[in-house]
Amino acid sequence: MKQTLLALAIVFQSVAFAGPAESVSSTIGKLMNILAGANERQKVAQLCTLVKSDLETSSIGLNLLGTFQHMSTDADGIRGFKALVPSIIMDQFYGLLNDKGGSEFTIGGTVPKGSGRVGVKVVIAGSNFIVTVLRSNNKIVDVEWNNYSLVNTKRDEFQRDLAGFHTDKPVSALVDRLNNSGVNKCR
Repeated sequence: MKQTLLALAIVFQSVAFAGPAESVSSTIGKLMNILAGANERQKVAQLCTLVKSDLETSSIGLNLLGTFQHMSTDADGIRGFKALVPSIIMDQFYGLLNDKGGSEFTIGGTVPKGSGRVGVKVVIAGSNFIVTVLRSNNKIVDVEWNNYSLVNTKRDEFQRDLAGFHTDKPVSALVDRLNNSGVNKCR
C-alpha cells in the first residue's frame, strides 16, 4: 500500500511540475498517434478530446471573437461560438497536420512570449512550429507555422466576417455559417 501511494505521489508530482516543453511533447505525441489511426470517425472524436483537455479553448475563443466578445445584444451567439471553439481548433489542426500522422517530431528550445506565455519549438516531419503555452497551466494557446499564428490568422478572418454581417447579432450569424459548413464536429 505504501509503495502504491509513493508511486502515485511521484507520478502526480511529475505531472504537476511538468514544464512547457514536456507538456507540448506529450500533446504532440498524442496528436501524432491519433493522426496515424485508421478510422476517420475515431480520429475526429480523439482530436476533439485532445483539444478540450490540452488547449486553453476559453482564452482562444475570446481572442478569436476580439471586440465582439462584449456584445450584449448577441449573448446566445457568443455562447454558441465558445462551444464551437474546440471544433474550430480541431478543424485547423487536422487540416494542417493530417498528412503527418505517426511522424517523428523533436522538441527544441523555448522562446519567451510575454504575458505568462512561452513558445516551444517543435519540428514535425521537417516542418517548424512554435507552440505557445500558458506558464500557469501548460495549456496550448496558439501554434505558429511559417511565422503565421494560427489563432491570429483565424481571428483576423472571423473579425472580417463579423464586421460584414449586417445584423445586430453577427456572432449568431457566424455560428450559423460555421455549423452549416460542418465545423461543429466536437459537440
